[in-house]
Amino acid sequence: AKPCTVFTGEQTPETATTTTATTTTTTTTATSTTEVTTTSTTEVTTTSTTEVTTTTTTETVTTTTTTETTKEPVSKIVWGDTDCNGEVNIMDAVLLARAVGDDPTLTDAEFAEENKANSDVEYSGNVDANDLSKLMSYLARMLPYSALGRQ
Repeated sequence: AKPCTVFTGEQTPETATTTTATTTTTTTTATSTTEVTTTSTTEVTTTSTTEVTTTTTTETVTTTTTTETTKEPVSKIVWGDTDCNGEVNIMDAVLLARAVGDDPTLTDAEFAEENKANSDVEYSGNVDANDLSKLMSYLARMLPYSALGRQ
């Protein structure tokens, strides 16, 4: 798709939050056994056993990162020109239908931010089936061009 321009307006920051949780478990086990046998004429056996210590430590660390990105506005939008070729025609409706229908063969390059901005003829902030319906109504000459987007 050819690059095209989009509406100049307020910059809307996008915020992404990433949370990472790390759990570290350390287990220390110490076992000590001591056995003593003593023999004398009176035959005495002494046994001493010492067994000790199992320690489990669990530590949880949570890291939160917030990133704010501001999109660069550019000059002018051509409402309905989904493929950014300077004309509003049936090919724009086909490309928009592929995008709305989540066509797995549609690449990011074919439907970049500029394409999305031109496709938002309902001026709702997102591209959906309502935009496709309005574009098709315009192409069928049921709506004037001034009904597309924010004029």
